[in-house]
Formats: sequence, structure tokens, C-alpha cells
Amino acid sequence: MTEGKTNWYPMWKEIGIDLEKHNQLLVALPSIYKEIYIDTQAHRPEAMAFWDFVVGDIHGIRISELVKVKQEGKKIVGTFCLYVPDEILFALDCIGIGLCGGTNFSNYASGDLLPANTCALIKSALGFGIGNLRVSSELIITPHL
Repeated sequence: MTEGKTNWYPMWKEIGIDLEKHNQLLVALPSIYKEIYIDTQAHRPEAMAFWDFVVGDIHGIRISELVKVKQEGKKIVGTFCLYVPDEILFALDCIGIGLCGGTNFSNYASGDLLPANTCALIKSALGFGIGNLRVSSELIITPHL
């Protein structure tokens, strides 16, 4: 844990995340993000600091928001990409979350189950689900296979 950051480990443990695998992901993400976004943008606007903050705690703040919404009895709707406008979810008093894994980190868990030409991000999302890297099967509504 770094100074001033919330310790999300109790929440992650409570919702059933495989902490060992999740830690591997958390170790890899900062350097990947820095290499792809920070180091390649010589004139990066200062206003991007907010985005950097969000990405730096993406597995904490957003997940805690979803846990809270679930405890309030609201529905959480998972979608791939942006196929469902947020306005529809808000009108239904739901909250949306992208199911896209966004990384090939979890493809190991789904590689043998899906055809080779399946979208890598779909493989990743399934990999997070069956590889126990997901948020929780009760927290996110996922399609039945």
C-alpha cells in the first residue's frame, strides 16, 4: 500500500477475489499504463491527472461503488463495449459496468474454452469470470454460457 491510499484488500477478500492473482495484475498495471500513456505523450495535458488518479485506483473506488449500490438493492447491468446507453440504465435506476476485461492477463483461463478467433477482450472477460479474478458472480450480471 502506498501512503494515503485506501486499503481495498478487505473488500476484495470479502467479495471473493483471488488475491494472489489480483496482486499479479496490480503489479503489472502501473508500468503498462505508464509505458503506454504517460511515457508516449510528451505534451500530456495537466487535466489528465484526474484520469491517472482514476486508473490508479480503478480496482478500488469503482468496485466499492458497485458493492454499495448492490447493498442498496439496485441492479448492476454488465455490458460489452458501449452497446447500452447510460441514459437507459439511469432511467431504469440501474448502474452499468463494462464487462470487457480490457487486458489479455486473464485469457489463460478461457483459452481452451473458446474458438481461437474469438475477440481477445471477450476471452479476457470470460477469463476473469472463471479465473476468480472477477468482482463477484453476485455483483455483476454476466451472460450464461
